[in-house]
Amino acid sequence: MSEDWAVRTSRPIALEQLHAALLPAIGGLRARMDATGQWVVVVDVDDRPRLWVSGPHGTADGRGSQLELCAAGHDGVPGYGSPVELVRRAATGIADRVGGTAERLSTASEPEDIDADGTLRRVLPDDCPGDALTDAVTVVVQSRPTVALTPWLMHQQQWCARSGRRLVVVTGTDSCLTPALSSMLRSTGGQWVVDTGNGLYDGHLGLTVTWDERDFTAGEDLRPEFTPRPEDTWAPLAHAETVHPYSDGLRIGNLTTGLYAAAGLSAPRAVGVVEPAETPYDPALLTEIAQHASPGPSRFVLAGMGTDGWLDVLPQPPGVVEQVEVTLDPRAEAFASAALAAFADQVLEAGAEIAVLGYRRSTGGRQVPSRQTGPTVPAVAVFARRRFPTLNDAGALRLAGRPGRLVETPVPALVVEYAATPGRPGSEDAGESLLRLIDGLSLHDTYLQNAQE
Repeated sequence: MSEDWAVRTSRPIALEQLHAALLPAIGGLRARMDATGQWVVVVDVDDRPRLWVSGPHGTADGRGSQLELCAAGHDGVPGYGSPVELVRRAATGIADRVGGTAERLSTASEPEDIDADGTLRRVLPDDCPGDALTDAVTVVVQSRPTVALTPWLMHQQQWCARSGRRLVVVTGTDSCLTPALSSMLRSTGGQWVVDTGNGLYDGHLGLTVTWDERDFTAGEDLRPEFTPRPEDTWAPLAHAETVHPYSDGLRIGNLTTGLYAAAGLSAPRAVGVVEPAETPYDPALLTEIAQHASPGPSRFVLAGMGTDGWLDVLPQPPGVVEQVEVTLDPRAEAFASAALAAFADQVLEAGAEIAVLGYRRSTGGRQVPSRQTGPTVPAVAVFARRRFPTLNDAGALRLAGRPGRLVETPVPALVVEYAATPGRPGSEDAGESLLRLIDGLSLHDTYLQNAQE
């Protein structure tokens, strides 16, 4: 299990200060940089990694620093005993010397099932940061109540990508994921495995999972723990997508600002590549970072008041795809029809070619629990006609059914408003109807057609 701590300071600290503060706290061990140059690795006399310390990164207000300390695996550390003690002493030692605070992010509980026979307790090669490694997967076991896309897990994913492995995050049943981490795992082929103490299941799909000492394999049976609960609430979810033509005037982030406004929200407060987001939100900066990463993709975490979101920038031959999704705090009432019409108008005005406002099942907050949360119950879906040039009016209305209507302002579009109320009979039918509509529209999607050429 990964033992995770954070150190936060009220003022920025440099990497040199971090080194100076760390060394007195790790007597008998030594520190060096890892292969990426982004993490300080505390190693034993055999150069075996025992502790990882992220480089300091700023806070959203630009006034402080935060860093993460993580020890992977289970083996005792000479002179310290458990990894927990090593991380505690390192974190509190750094905090004392830089005038900061140390906080343990792990909890006392620890999933035991998959490694009860020692299968996962193996020595890791080189600078692999995982708790366990096979030729197929890197496993990291987390006991945090809320598991976020931290520098530690981003480092794990980057290591997996370089080594051709999948990242598997293992948690207990009481843990949940942030929307950003959930989306990252699903988009990169990673997996969330939940350890009940009496078996394993996929946290996103609910399917029983087995471990064959090389990989985790999903079966066909749903675990009872995946069943929604009567006390679950529904969190609004807003999604928008567009394809930008390549041009000197390309600007990433304006669609995001427009989606937030259409959903009745202030613009995101901060943006980053990990959580917590650390940089004030600025479309010009997003554009610069995405252009620097091109032709590779870029992913950003968005943070705001009562919201969690992510933004993907995907350069493709037909153009640059910008996708943004934001989860809001649960609300007691469904969106009024007037609010849905206003959302459609504003998101189209912001440049969206596809947009959906709906609801996702929630435990009472914005996080993703290890039980059924989908499919999304749509409130309104919007499709700009320029994205589907071969689809005529009659065809569009036939695909949309009775709730569909064609609008000409602010741009020609198909708007479909659903009468379903989350949690009530018919809500699942609305979700399935939207999926059928999207499937039918894909035959006329100019972006998909150009991408296949």
